Amino acid sequence: MGIVSAVDRTHGRRGLSPAVVLGLGISVAVHAALLVFLHSQRFTLETPI
Repeated sequence: MGIVSAVDRTHGRRGLSPAVVLGLGISVAVHAALLVFLHSQRFTLETPI
């Protein structure tokens, strides 16, 4: 993976780097899903049935 190799080159060869990248990816995915969910909820609430 390019991201992991870039992090390894920046911070040196640590076993923590892939875990940090994975954690950041998961948090970004969770935030994106939460934003999409909230936006869809607001959209359905604003849309008259």
